[in-house]
Amino acid sequence: MRVLRGLFTATLILAISPAVPAQAGAVPEPPPRAVEEQSTTEASAVAAARHTGQPVEIESMRTETRQVFAKPDGTLVLEHNVRPVRVRRSGGWVPVDTTLRLNPDGTVSPAAAAVGLTFSGGGSAPLARLSRGAKSLELGWRGALPKPTLKGDTATYAEVMPGVDLQVTADVDGFSHVLVVKSRAAAASMTELTFPLSASGLSVKADRAGNLEATDRNEGTIFIAPTPKMWDSEGITSPQALKEGRSPEGPARPRWVWS
Repeated sequence: MRVLRGLFTATLILAISPAVPAQAGAVPEPPPRAVEEQSTTEASAVAAARHTGQPVEIESMRTETRQVFAKPDGTLVLEHNVRPVRVRRSGGWVPVDTTLRLNPDGTVSPAAAAVGLTFSGGGSAPLARLSRGAKSLELGWRGALPKPTLKGDTATYAEVMPGVDLQVTADVDGFSHVLVVKSRAAAASMTELTFPLSASGLSVKADRAGNLEATDRNEGTIFIAPTPKMWDSEGITSPQALKEGRSPEGPARPRWVWS
């Protein structure tokens, strides 16, 4: 384990809230000093910090969640985010961006997420595919899907059943999905609903409460999803709560996330 000499502080920029999807606009901006000075190694960063009198980022220690700065007095400061705020693209770092875009192959993906994530562009393709390395999970839909309407981080598949829309929302490390039932008649017809689920390099199991867990060969938890719920959205007054699929009592929409 690497030990940082001198002063060590951790700044938690994002609160832990796995049931609430992260939004691209909520990503904190890098500290201004990181823009002013950067250095590849610890030794060069410490030297640069002493020379300039300003903190200098040690670029080689940057990760999706972490930045380390050398201070003029020779100490190091760690700034750590609970969830990814940047990802690697084309050899460099870019801010997380969950805005959905249409891919050349017809699928839909967020602009910059910490996991591989694609949604169906319509037809018989899986509703959602979540992957990292050789491990992946696919969530399907019984029947062909219509072409989705994209708005920000959300894709809406209209009328997947009479009076019912299907929405999937991209997050920095996963996705959520919700069925929008638009009439009492539509609700009455939904006595049971199943989503086909397949995995590669993973085993998926459910506990007694209906929570799903995908584990690898070493029994490590890779993906998790809470128990699906149904509620009446009539009592929801907050636009943000409605978007996130929260019931008036608080539970959130079903959500798959990289653990």
